[in-house]
Amino acid sequence: GYLSGAADGVWHTTGPYGGSVHALEVYEAAPSTLYAGGSAGVFRSVNGGASWQRKDVGLPQSLYVMDLATSTNAPVLYAARVDRVYRSGNAGDFWVPLAALPPDTYMNQIAVRRGTSNDVALATSNGILVSDDGGSTWSGPGATAAGTIAQVAWLADGTLYAAVQYPDPAYFAGALVLRSVDGGASWSAL
Repeated sequence: GYLSGAADGVWHTTGPYGGSVHALEVYEAAPSTLYAGGSAGVFRSVNGGASWQRKDVGLPQSLYVMDLATSTNAPVLYAARVDRVYRSGNAGDFWVPLAALPPDTYMNQIAVRRGTSNDVALATSNGILVSDDGGSTWSGPGATAAGTIAQVAWLADGTLYAAVQYPDPAYFAGALVLRSVDGGASWSAL
């Protein structure tokens, strides 16, 4: 849950209650709006974490949220479980499932390109998947199919960075970090 300092050396929680939290996002356009996701689904706070509301209309009952990502310029939010990604275009009030991931592909982390709401990248067990249409379609994994990608970051200029979890010397000389300057079409080692 969200912890805040009650006094020096003392913490207290105001929720969300119902399970462990694995992802926390701040909506930059309204910094007092927070999203938390985990074993009990998705929760939203509009008052800096003082109170929380479950936001699960359209989500499956057994949703275990692995990661959350927000757009920096619109109330668009993505919630990902291990094998599916969901999108809300209205700050979490209603969710829709996005295109299915390829078979035997498991999601680790999601990133939205800064300044956009439709450019999305997924770090998966089989490389990076990229969408420029809000997750309606996925492309990739391309050259990053070399292994499990643990993290992905997408900058406003379109540069993608990927952290390789188990580097293989046969791909990119075993590099731990990869970079793409063309939206994931090609990659190079750092």
